Amino acid sequence: MKPAAKRAAPIAEPAEDVGLRPRKRAKQRSDLLDAASVLFRRKGYEATRMEDIALKARVSTKTVYNYFPTKRELLFAFLDRDRVELAAAYEAVIDASIENPAEALAHLMIADYGGVETAEEKSLWRELMAAAVQSHDAAYDEFEGYRRPFSHCIERLIRSFQASGKLSRRLDVPLATGIVHTIHSDNFRQFCAVEQLTAADMLALARRQMEQLLKPWLP
Repeated sequence: MKPAAKRAAPIAEPAEDVGLRPRKRAKQRSDLLDAASVLFRRKGYEATRMEDIALKARVSTKTVYNYFPTKRELLFAFLDRDRVELAAAYEAVIDASIENPAEALAHLMIADYGGVETAEEKSLWRELMAAAVQSHDAAYDEFEGYRRPFSHCIERLIRSFQASGKLSRRLDVPLATGIVHTIHSDNFRQFCAVEQLTAADMLALARRQMEQLLKPWLP
């Protein structure tokens, strides 16, 4: 009987090729988000088509859909990247060791405004917020994931003030965190709706709100 032929061992991919593919995909995804960001600011979120993004990024429309199967997924990827870019601003407030809890929370709320300053930016964020809310169809979905990093920073601040004795340990931290985030979300909607409002105006408002909210839990 003829001995069975040995199978040739698979040729291993060079290590650099294995690492290169994810980096190329990450860069392509980032380039698509860059193109979307430019178009959102120029045309608005609703008016921007996936075909427009493909043209701006100089790729096929199929490539855009390979990375973002729906416009909803593109929206939340855009919002997630915004959170990542603001992470350093959040940490700067936490690391600043502001002694007054109300002041620290107010500054954290303003850090979340990022670079939203112009009428064009405010208009874009009104549209993005409306689209995000319309896409929010479950208690815990991408919208909740988008909110979580900022909520976590609020909770960290509150717990640090509890640990230092500047806030009562009777304070229900998860509940307080949700209330602060809700106040902040309403403030940001107001900020985007009124062109004349500035970040300084909103800081003064947030400071008053936090002072009132935390008053029962001061030592």
